[in-house]
Order: sequence, then C-alpha cells, then structure tokens
Amino acid sequence: MKTKLAFAFAACFIGSLVTKHSAFAQISGINTLPSYATLKFNDTLSLNPSASPGALYQQTTGPWAGTPTLTLNQLDSTTLDFANGNINATFAGPSYAINFSALTLTQPSVNSGNANLFVNFYVEYTMSSTLASQPTLFPTFFINGTVQPGSSSFALMNGTINYYAVDSAGVNSIVDTVTYGYYNNTPGTFSTSVSGTASNGITPNIPAGSTLGLDGSFVFNVDPASLSVTTVPEPCFGMFLGLAAAFGLLRRRQARA
Repeated sequence: MKTKLAFAFAACFIGSLVTKHSAFAQISGINTLPSYATLKFNDTLSLNPSASPGALYQQTTGPWAGTPTLTLNQLDSTTLDFANGNINATFAGPSYAINFSALTLTQPSVNSGNANLFVNFYVEYTMSSTLASQPTLFPTFFINGTVQPGSSSFALMNGTINYYAVDSAGVNSIVDTVTYGYYNNTPGTFSTSVSGTASNGITPNIPAGSTLGLDGSFVFNVDPASLSVTTVPEPCFGMFLGLAAAFGLLRRRQARA
C-alpha cells in the first residue's frame, strides 16, 4: 500500500513538473453568484417511541465561493436523531474537488420511520486558460456505520453529479453524469469505499473564459442505523494544492525582492 501511494505521489509530481506553471492557471476561480450549497436534515418521517415526529432543519449558502465550509450540526430534541455535515469546493490547476467531511446521520434503535440528510450543490468553475480534455474528476467516499437489528433496518446513500461545460461555440451543455449508490440492510457494523460511475468518463476541452459547472444531489437515509461519510482525498489534488501554495509563496517573495 505504501509503495503504491509513493508511486502515485511520484507520478503526480512528475506530471506537475511537465505542466509547469501553466497547470496552476487553468481553473482560476468559482463564479460565486450561481454557486450554492445546501444541507437539509429531514426528520419529519422519524418517530420516537411515543410516535412523535422530528422536525426539518436546513443550512444554505449562496452566492458561494466554495469556501468557507458550509456546516450543519443538529440534534432533534424529540427523536434524538442527529445529523452533521460539512461541504466545500476547492480547485488547483486542472483539478477540482467537492469535499464532504464529518457527515453523520444517526437514528436510535428505539425509533421507527426513517431519517434523511440531503446534500445539494452547484459549483461553477471559471477557466483562465483552456482546460484540456481529461478524465472526469469526482469524489470517492469512505462510508461506515451500524445497521440496527430489525427486518426493515437499513443505511442508504444515493447521489448524482451532472457536469455542464461551455464549448468553443459558447454553448453550455451537459458533458457527463456520475451516479452513486450504496445500500446495506445487514445488521451490524460496516465500512467500505463508494465510488461513482461515470456515463462518459471524459470532460472535453473547455476554453479560456468559459466555465465548468457541477450540479450535485445526494440523499442519506437511515432506518434505524448510523451512517458516517467523508471524501477520500486524491493524492494528485493534494500535491497540486501544495505546489500551488509553494508557487504563490515564491511569487510573493520575488515581488518583495
């Protein structure tokens, strides 16, 4: 595992040397006006032992620059169901990422019905130079939790990300769709990685001055169970962030010299 990770970092580093400074200029920012993120905890379908339902909670941000991170942290006082979640969007050179962290949804075993956490976002990246055709970038999630005993108990995650790009003619069209699915109704603990399935797998050349938009919709559902999700970081993206920061520091030092 360590050898494979070291090889991946070496490949990223060599690739970054080949692309040089131009790699850091391809994605220049996020169009904040159309971009947004929403975390919604719907506990109205969950019933405590007295058959009293929970409530609806929501956090939304927009216009949105991808950061700061949007956070929801909510315990329902009636059902004692709990939802927590963080989402942000980042970019470096030709790389872009949607990040979920500390996303948790829990329903106690004494409750009936089900609890839901919805994550929705739209992020529009802008190009300062042509973003060459490349494999579609999408997150892999590490998911773990516990399914409580019971014939109807389960933990579920479904999601879709649609990719919209402006071509050289200025036409904005959908270029790829990535879907996610996970379902577990086996009582006990679980732990696994969940990756998306791309319908195309490639994004086309996106010219300078145009945009790439990611429109995402996810639902997490427990009945009763606990579910925790976080984004698995990509080694190349971490390398790009580090190199971008180092390059920015070097430019600032040169400017002061």
